[in-house]
Amino acid sequence: MNTHPPMAKETATDAPADAAVAALPTQAAAIMDGISALAAKLPFPVTVACAIRPLSLNSLSQIEHAYLRDLGSGPRRKQWRLGRAALARLFAANRPPPGSAGTPQQAQWSLCHTDDLAIAVATTERDLAIGVDIEAPPGPSERSRRLFLSDREQRWLGMLSASTRQSATNRLWALKEAAYKSVSVPQTVVLKDFRLRTACLEHGVADCAAAPGASCFYLTDDVAGTAVALAYCRLQADAAPGPIAKKA
Repeated sequence: MNTHPPMAKETATDAPADAAVAALPTQAAAIMDGISALAAKLPFPVTVACAIRPLSLNSLSQIEHAYLRDLGSGPRRKQWRLGRAALARLFAANRPPPGSAGTPQQAQWSLCHTDDLAIAVATTERDLAIGVDIEAPPGPSERSRRLFLSDREQRWLGMLSASTRQSATNRLWALKEAAYKSVSVPQTVVLKDFRLRTACLEHGVADCAAAPGASCFYLTDDVAGTAVALAYCRLQADAAPGPIAKKA
């Protein structure tokens, strides 16, 4: 598992200043606020950072430049640099090594992005692993639901009204992605292996059918059509996810 470096006490060079964060595009600001609201419900401190501009080439380390060259051409380069910019807001020059961002089994920090926004989260709780994900419209198609939903979850979706079904689908996808990132599981595990204990989107526990004992606690919300989700699990094998608790 990855363990994060010390979080930066000051804003990184390429990160927007607080005033710029306040002036984010409306949807980006809403997504950032949505994830921050979920993080505030967790019983441990979570830092949230975002980026809408890729980290500048001048700010990349030699290792990061080498990794970027290996990515070749295409939109993946911009998305990766967006992720590095979000991590820079959290960790400054101590950001995690290239290749670790966006992978499963991320202990203490996690990253997700759309084409124009990257969100990074981190916690200093060393016995926890955390995952984050966002799913923008249109989201997974109806035909693809069978690839990541259990039969019971598909039946539950079928009972919803047409006006709410797609939003629920997006939230299910986001929470399973966040769960996948937060749980230490074999590489053969897929999203469909994560099963919700109850038909509740707002919060609950997801178990990994392919890895007995691998469970995580999740929270989700819908932000103007974009699904946002956080998930966490205890790193000890015998520790079960706990309910939402207010922080002291």
